[in-house]
This record gives sequence, structure tokens and C-alpha cells, in this order.
Amino acid sequence: MHVLQGAEKEIIIFSSVLSVGDSTTFINSQYNMLNVAVSRAKHSFLFFGNMTVLNASRNDPLGNLKIWLSKGENCELSNKIVYEKDIIHKKSVRRINSLKDHRAYLKRAFEAAESELIIVSPFISINAIENDDIVNLAKASIGRGVKVKVFTDSMLDIRNGALKSYSAKDRNALKKCGVELKITKAIHNKTLIVDDNIIIEGSFNWLSTTRDESSDFFRHETSIFLKDDEAKDFIVSAKEYLNAN
Repeated sequence: MHVLQGAEKEIIIFSSVLSVGDSTTFINSQYNMLNVAVSRAKHSFLFFGNMTVLNASRNDPLGNLKIWLSKGENCELSNKIVYEKDIIHKKSVRRINSLKDHRAYLKRAFEAAESELIIVSPFISINAIENDDIVNLAKASIGRGVKVKVFTDSMLDIRNGALKSYSAKDRNALKKCGVELKITKAIHNKTLIVDDNIIIEGSFNWLSTTRDESSDFFRHETSIFLKDDEAKDFIVSAKEYLNAN
């Protein structure tokens, strides 16, 4: 928090890094530490942490922070805070929040890629592959000279020490059509990268999420779309991590 002295940011994200029973002496002994963090926020101050650590019955910095954070329903984190137009107003940043749109973006990624398409999908499902016609989309992209790479987790499709039989079928369907399948350790991110100018990341598992909204397994998924200048640093970082693992 010392580095924020005299600075201002649109959004300040504060993590207490405290659990019940931890000492709060460092941050709770005086108000100046929290005051710096809270007062530097021009639009929103977001608190992440165990709320039980903040005791509203005590007249100390953390106790008063709890009172301030609990003043009304508007204090609760919502999509409006993060995506309000006066904070993010560039067309190169979008939020994808429906199954239909996720599927459309995936299809468009295959069609728009000029040199490389990277799909990070911790799980792979033949149902998703068949429902979205991934094999034919991949063949068409590869036929244009596009490198199509799919990264999947090394352990999530393993049961009793061996690859699930249907998972082997899923993976083989991709490899047979020319996709470079990369088995990677300990990944859970869901990422789509088109060339060096588009990245989409969120909770949507690109090659396994159910395509049936009536299914008991269906969940609401969201992703953030970044393009051009807003995307470049994130793409570099994502590729570095994937190539290192």
C-alpha cells in the first residue's frame, strides 16, 4: 500500500490475505494503511478476503472497513462494477455471457485465424467436438496453413491411473484431423487465442462444455474478449506459460 501513496487508480483491489486466527496487528494498529488503499480508488474499491476476519463490533480499522463494506446492497461486487461503460468503453473489450455466443466465437476463431489458433481446454468431450463440427472446422483451418493447437490437462481425464476410454476417443478425433494436441500439467484455464491479436478467457471450457442448455450439467459461463493492443501482453504471457509447461 505504500507504493500507492499519492497515486490514484480507477479501481483498487485489496486482498487482506488473512484467515481466522491470523494476527491483524500490522494492518489494524492504525488507520493510515487502509486509508491509503481506500482513498486512492477513483471509481471502485474491491475487497477480496475472508469477511469473518472483519469484526464490525470493534472500533478499529478492519471493524470500520466491515461496516463501510456492508452499508448497502450496492456494495456487493457485481458485473456492473467491473464492466460499467465509464471504466471500460473500448470496442476491443467485450464480455461473452451465453452458450450461443461462445459457440459462435469458437466457430469464428477457426474461420478467422490466419496463422495460428490456440485452444486451451482442460477437459475434452467428443459431444462438444461433434456438436460444433470441430473436426471439419479444424481441417478447413489447417488446409489454409493455420497451425491449430489444443492444450489439455494431463490428469483431469485420467481415472484409476489410466486415460478414460472415451477421453482417448476425444483426443484421437482431434489428432486425426491434424490438430497438434499438447498434454500439459496442471492447467485449468479456458483460453482461445487467434493469431497474435485476439484472446478470450473465462469459465467456458471450449471443447467440453455441454451444448445442451436443458442438461443438468449446464452452467452459466462467461468470458472476456480482448483484441489488438489490449490483448497483446496477455497473449505473450499465456503463450510463455503454455510453452513452458
